[in-house]
Parts: sequence; C-alpha cells; structure tokens
Amino acid sequence: MKYVAGLHENSEKSGFGISFPDFPGCISFGESREEAIRNGEEALAFHIEGMVGDGEDVPPPRGRSEVVADPELASWIEDADVVEVDAATPSGPVEPPEDPFLRDIGEIFDRKFARLLEPFLVPDAPAAEGEWGGIRLILLAESPHTEEVNAGRPFAGHSGGAVTRLLRKGLPRSGASRIGILNVCRLPLQAKAYEAKAGEARSLAEHSSWRIFVESLDDIKNAPETRARSSYVKRRMDEVIVKDLRRRLRNVHDPDKAKLACCGKLALTFYAKTQSVYLPHPARGQWERDGNREAVANLFRDTLAAREDIPEFRATS
Repeated sequence: MKYVAGLHENSEKSGFGISFPDFPGCISFGESREEAIRNGEEALAFHIEGMVGDGEDVPPPRGRSEVVADPELASWIEDADVVEVDAATPSGPVEPPEDPFLRDIGEIFDRKFARLLEPFLVPDAPAAEGEWGGIRLILLAESPHTEEVNAGRPFAGHSGGAVTRLLRKGLPRSGASRIGILNVCRLPLQAKAYEAKAGEARSLAEHSSWRIFVESLDDIKNAPETRARSSYVKRRMDEVIVKDLRRRLRNVHDPDKAKLACCGKLALTFYAKTQSVYLPHPARGQWERDGNREAVANLFRDTLAAREDIPEFRATS
C-alpha cells in the first residue's frame, strides 16, 4: 500500500524531513533522501497502527497526481519533493503508554518512540497527589537535568542543592514538607540529559523520530517567544507540554491554599498567571545573591513561616 509523501530538505541543517499530507503529524527525518524515506515508511506504519487501535478511519491511498492537484495542498507542494512510499509492516503492535503525557507524545510521533521515553520521565514531588494537601508553596521549575533523571525526582542537582541549603537555614523543620516541586516539562529539554541512561539513550537515538524530537525541545527551551512561528511538530510538542502542565496543576494546586512561584523565565512563559510570583532560576547560585535573597526570603516567610532570626531570611529595611 503506497501513500504520497513530501521530502523537505533542511536548509539550516543537513538532512531531509518527510511528511504525509493525508496523515497530519506523521513526520520523520533522515540524513539522506533514502534514509528519510525508510524512516518515513516506519513512522507511517506505526501511525496507521495507532489510528486502527483507536478506532479511527484510515484514509485510502491517493495517487501522486491527485495529491498534486489538490488546491488545499498548494503551499505544502511548493516546499516538497513529492514521492510515494510504502507503509511498512511494523515489528509488532505497541500498546500506548499509561502516562497521558507520553500518550500525547505518541500521537505526534508513534507509540514505540513514546515508550522509549518512559525511563526519562521525572515525576513531581511529592509524587502522590494525595500528599499535596499540606503544600503551601509550589515551585514551578523548567525541566529535569541529568541529576534529576538519575535520581528520579526534581531539584536533585546543583540547583536543588542551592534550594536545599536555603531551606535548611531559613525554615522550621516542618517547612520543607510544605513545598511541592513541578517541572514545566517532565522530560528533559536538553539532549545531553538523555545520556544519563546509556542503554535507553542508544535505543532512542536509533529511532527515526529522535532528531526532530530533540530539535523541538531545543526550540521550546531556547526560544519560547517564537513558538507560534515554529514548525507543526514543534507547536504540537508545545501544546502537549502545556496540556500536561495544566492537568498536573489542576490536580494539586489550590490557589487559596498554596502560592505558586515560577522559577525562571521559561516557567513564567508557560504559566504567566496573576496568582503566581516570579523568582529567578536557582541555578548558578542566583537565589543566594544579594539582589534576589530578599525576594526568596519574603516568599518563604509569607508562605511557610520561615524563621525571622536567620540572617539569610531577614528582610532588609
């Protein structure tokens, strides 16, 4: 069974992308035309398998001439080298991931790729929603780094160490238990963080979707203000991250009981709400600098009853 696809040469980086006009969101990539077509065949097969599993109708194949003559695809055809590819038979059925965030990523790429991401998913802290009743301050960070992936919890690296030092100095013993931590994205936004698990990282790197997935995350982290002008797949990834963040906040954040602090500009970009406050990201000791220490101290004091007699948490006149 052959379907029409478009090869798109990447003008900024080497390689070719491939997309399918009858299957929005089904994309892949290759260093050469031949590799892009092979990877596209695999991606299309898994995309069709997912549609069948979800009870969706699979569009019948259209010939090349019919697609080229479709006026709704005029702009797509201008940038594409139109080819026909086979929907290769996948190695076997892949069940969708249980986590809703990964399920949505599987809709963008495929279920197999989403499954490969499971070991890198870092849960919120506390992990159980039932433990959030006593939370009075929620720190919204950006994404897990290598240390967080290894530890399986947010703020496990250098940034977490800086936060922990301040908490130990300025909070009563019960204070730390009233802090919740969420990342905007529960998956790393930096490709290097995926190297934390070498075996799983190799499997990811061999998948046809890996490169465009990494490019999408890099775009989201480094240029959040340009998201509206990004490619289709990058916009979809952005939407999936926002959807997951809103779902998690809805489940754990009661604005009448807990203050939400956006730690860093990326967090603020994703959650620019009036009931939130802004703090710089704790990386590189920013919370401990003179210009930021008072803002952090006041927030902790207001929300967690931090001790007034600790110099690091004493408001300046």
